[in-house]
Amino acid sequence: MVTKEDLSQAILEVKDLQKELQRDLSKRFKETDEKFKETDRFIRNLSINIDGISRTQGEITEDYFYNILKKDKSIAGLKFDNIERNLYQYARHNLKGEYDIILFNGDSVLIVEIKNKIRNKDIENLKNKQIANFRELFPNYKDFKIYGAVAGFTIKDELVKKANNEGFFVLQKKGDMMVEKHKNIKSY
Repeated sequence: MVTKEDLSQAILEVKDLQKELQRDLSKRFKETDEKFKETDRFIRNLSINIDGISRTQGEITEDYFYNILKKDKSIAGLKFDNIERNLYQYARHNLKGEYDIILFNGDSVLIVEIKNKIRNKDIENLKNKQIANFRELFPNYKDFKIYGAVAGFTIKDELVKKANNEGFFVLQKKGDMMVEKHKNIKSY
């Protein structure tokens, strides 16, 4: 038969076991939290490294096309006098623009959007944002013909076709050379 004393003793032992279990669980939760924090730090650092690699690749791509265009300053018979790189311009109403490369002559401007890999959104951005906003951002060139070009190390054939249908030049790296692909070029 279980006595009241045995029952009290069993209850105390259970309470002690609960306290020990609670301490053990608290310790394990702290260890788990530390592991999560460590994992978060690792992921943040990895993200920073990946972003750095991506930026470096973008800079390599920009350097490549800038150096080629700086040397020749012509595309498909259009000759330009000046070349500018990484232009940032702000206008009223929070309008702003970033331009990778711009070539100028007495009556024309060529805006070159450069990406390591050209995507559909890059072509759309060139047409709907960069070219569309250029005259307001740079009023000195409001009467100039504006041409567009996308330049990249990688571009799918269907995007070459799309860019050409928009009237843009396509500049692509092939070996040590730059290849121009253009049909139906138009000024904006």
